[in-house]
Amino acid sequence: MADIQHQKPDIVPVISQHVHLQRTGKDYTGLCPFHTEKTPSFTVSPAKQIYHCFGCGAGGDVIAFIQAIKGYDFKEACAELSIDTGHDTHIRPSRRISSARRRKNHQRRQQRQEQITQAVQTWAWWYEGVLAQIIESLDYILPRITPDELEYFAGCIHRRAIWEHHLTIIQHGTDEDLYELWADQN
Repeated sequence: MADIQHQKPDIVPVISQHVHLQRTGKDYTGLCPFHTEKTPSFTVSPAKQIYHCFGCGAGGDVIAFIQAIKGYDFKEACAELSIDTGHDTHIRPSRRISSARRRKNHQRRQQRQEQITQAVQTWAWWYEGVLAQIIESLDYILPRITPDELEYFAGCIHRRAIWEHHLTIIQHGTDEDLYELWADQN
């Protein structure tokens, strides 16, 4: 079989076609293409010729990146990268299973993240609307408000802070943090 390791293209230009990378020291960083984030957690190491996302855990070499970003199998990814695999292009079953399992786990994580984000944003928008109405009506409300109503409004403000915290976990949390948040919502 051909020596694939020496035929692989440089990882940085390949990933740069899909991710805006910025040089940070000896590595490159950018927003992960596999999940939604606002702060870069995706790192590419030209020295090691690997990528890794600290947000979702995705990682591997240039072939693994093409497999993940385009949903290709090993042979398709090698063809995309113009890597000659020689005559023996048989993929070990464990590699296929591992790749399929990785894609399935990634899809599940994205689905959980989207569900949580949608639920938290819906709640936050609703409470934000309630708070906006209260603020607009303060001159009228304050002289007429009861202690119970005041306690309710304080609770609304407290819940908004909690949902802002949840959004931070969704954007920057680990898989374990996201699972705990998702389990609490169901």
